[in-house]
Amino acid sequence: MKKLIIICFMFLFLFLASCSNTSKDNNNTLTSKTSETTTNTNVVEEDIKEMFIYIGDNKLKVELENNSSVKALVNILKENDITYEAHDFGGFEKVGDLGFQLPTNDSYIDVTTGDVILYTGSNLCLYYGNNSYSFTRIGKINGYTKDELKEIYKASLGNIEVRLSLE
Repeated sequence: MKKLIIICFMFLFLFLASCSNTSKDNNNTLTSKTSETTTNTNVVEEDIKEMFIYIGDNKLKVELENNSSVKALVNILKENDITYEAHDFGGFEKVGDLGFQLPTNDSYIDVTTGDVILYTGSNLCLYYGNNSYSFTRIGKINGYTKDELKEIYKASLGNIEVRLSLE
């Protein structure tokens, strides 16, 4: 009986010792990935202040905000353009699912014509009217009237394809 207890303790000791080494390896991996993420975020710090939205033949310049949502979006756009389909909502915006999640910086804001807004971390909204809610502001399209943006966004005329780019 004593031999069985001793053998059980030996297996328990070996098991705990192997778990301890695995944990250290995992921590090193996490640290390494965190360092890479920090480095990637610092790359964005080169202050990219604009992106472009393409709808049909229209190229709209967006003046970007300075927040972690924008930095994450810019990092993605450095690799590839993003294309998504947007639909009408509420008679004041076109909204579409990006297909991935971005960090949010939500605060209660008043939204006006030309605002580009992140909603629930994965939906990008292009405003041609007014709204108030807890959103993350991505940027602003300036130089267009409400009617001009409604025409470009084909407001109330169905879905549109939207392409986001840094060029």
